Amino acid sequence: MVQQVAAAPACTGPREAVTSALGTADDVLPADRESSRQRQRVITAHPDLQERELIKLATLCGALAGALQRRGVPERTARLAADTAIAVFTAAFARWLETPERPDFATLVHEAVEEQRAVVGG
Repeated sequence: MVQQVAAAPACTGPREAVTSALGTADDVLPADRESSRQRQRVITAHPDLQERELIKLATLCGALAGALQRRGVPERTARLAADTAIAVFTAAFARWLETPERPDFATLVHEAVEEQRAVVGG
């Protein structure tokens, strides 16, 4: 996803760059959603694993913010865009786990972005 942010056209804004990059998560998500559901149940049942999962998301957030900064986005703006992207990612991932026949991850990201816009009014 970080490579996708870096490869976005120069005219692409920070929110659009990270949102587009999130849509490529299909490349790293397992095809078998049931194994991901089982993994998530184990994480949910163990606080240490929940903490580890949050650390992974924070690491991804930092990497996305860094990629945006390398594109010339100011640090605070890059961090806010990356934090927002992680919220979208977690919402889309939860939906991806919930139903076996949902659309591809990019569609779920788009749905989460639209809901986020409704919440924040933009």
